Amino acid sequence: MRNSTLFFILSLAISNTCIQAQNNPPSVQINAITVDTINRSITLDFDLEDIDGDLLEVNAFLSADSGKAHVVSGISVSGDVGFPITPGQNKSLVLNYTTSGLASVANQSTPWCTVKIVATDRKRPDIAQMISLIDSASVYADMQFLSIPRHHASAPSGLELVKDSLVSVFSRTGLQTTRLPFNVGAIAAENILGRKPGLFQEENVIIIDGHFDAVPNTPGADDNATAVAAVLAAARVFENYHFNKSINFLGFDLEELGLLGALNYVANSISSYENIEAVINGEMLGYYDTTQNSQQIPLGFNVAFPAAIDSINSENNRGIFLFVIGNTQNSSALSSYFDSVARQYVPDVRSIVLNAPGTGALTPDLRRSDHAVFWDAGIPALMITDGADTRNPHYHQISDNLNTINFPFLVRNIKAMVATVASLAEPTYAGYDVSQSFILAQNLQISVEENHPLSNFELFPNPSDGDVYLRFPQNVRGEVQISVISMGGKRVLDRKVQAQGGETVQIELGQRTKGIFFVKVQIGEYQFAKKLIIHEDHQH
Repeated sequence: MRNSTLFFILSLAISNTCIQAQNNPPSVQINAITVDTINRSITLDFDLEDIDGDLLEVNAFLSADSGKAHVVSGISVSGDVGFPITPGQNKSLVLNYTTSGLASVANQSTPWCTVKIVATDRKRPDIAQMISLIDSASVYADMQFLSIPRHHASAPSGLELVKDSLVSVFSRTGLQTTRLPFNVGAIAAENILGRKPGLFQEENVIIIDGHFDAVPNTPGADDNATAVAAVLAAARVFENYHFNKSINFLGFDLEELGLLGALNYVANSISSYENIEAVINGEMLGYYDTTQNSQQIPLGFNVAFPAAIDSINSENNRGIFLFVIGNTQNSSALSSYFDSVARQYVPDVRSIVLNAPGTGALTPDLRRSDHAVFWDAGIPALMITDGADTRNPHYHQISDNLNTINFPFLVRNIKAMVATVASLAEPTYAGYDVSQSFILAQNLQISVEENHPLSNFELFPNPSDGDVYLRFPQNVRGEVQISVISMGGKRVLDRKVQAQGGETVQIELGQRTKGIFFVKVQIGEYQFAKKLIIHEDHQH
């Protein structure tokens, strides 16, 4: 947590199926795909299975970035979709797309498309059972590892260890894991992102985060290993669950230098299709003190938050509360929601809600963590905190170590955060399948750089009744990957050749069936594709 001299403080659902004993989720298997670029339609044949025989809700979504995000807009789906759909074999649906929808999200250097078919029985996993998977032993093990000096200048090796651990856990739990590097002057830093795509509302995103850096020469147990432990716990718990909405798990760098990691993330790392609905930011979660008057009351607090001070006074100012910090501009509903979920699923948590006026300009000490960056961007966000230096005498001290953490208190707080994120993201019993990849090349630019000489490769004869040849331009030299892909996404040929400039190579397809194919050529990061039409069956 950032230091401040200002006086206001009290820093306020596995094999593509989710697993639960009480209910068996449905499963989906795509059997065939037919792509018609003329009519801009994709037909999929698939099977649906549900052991419980439940009626299912089915939908399909299109990706134009190699399957990372199935969020192409402007599509319509007909056939065995919607609700109610009876489980069984030989189901079919047709997805119609628009080129404008593709272009809005396509990664032009890798314009591979996939279709995801999703089915749910509309039943919800039990969040109480979900958070019961969080235990003190696993949290303690994480805290042992994380509570080490970790600072870009004084302890860079510790910082790297913690970042690597985030990458490792995110990857092992099936998240789309990305390092997000950025520079601040001579300082090289990076945020760590783990993304769990939602199945039905992938564009809507819930964030759980905590900064992983510490101030120099401190182990930073409460500040802020506790929040990193919360993010790791959430990643592990959610591994075998599916959710309607996406969840982004984030570790922020350089919070202690002025919220710099969060600032960079909001400025540069939110995808155009992402709608951030809520941010749950952890900032010091583990200090608990039952001593009378261990919870300090900042000057003016009784005027700004009279109900909160009454609650604290009623407990003889003991440091036993969890503070939930929102604001009145866009986060008061979220803070109330967190409080309600915490009381329902973790009744031992004693939370106090503080909503800073506006976005906290008049109460700057309630802005002392990464949530404030989201406030300023108009995104609902909360800071979940034990109160920092209004309670914890080890704040930013070498004594901020593992021995000062109250683990029952910390585990309760982590459970409250995880339960809230789960509830916001809407866990669901669901199954899905993703099609083979294919190219929708019509009216879609394939290369990052259109004037690269490789874009002028020739394919002849085309249409063809027999052999097909590829001629490289004179100024193309180097190793070229040649791939031939059917309209259904099947790779017919993968071959590497060494281009010397101007030569012609035969595309040897072997046995092939008449139809439409795409011939893709790639050199380095540049790739281009052209349509190939085969008029009749051919056998070598």
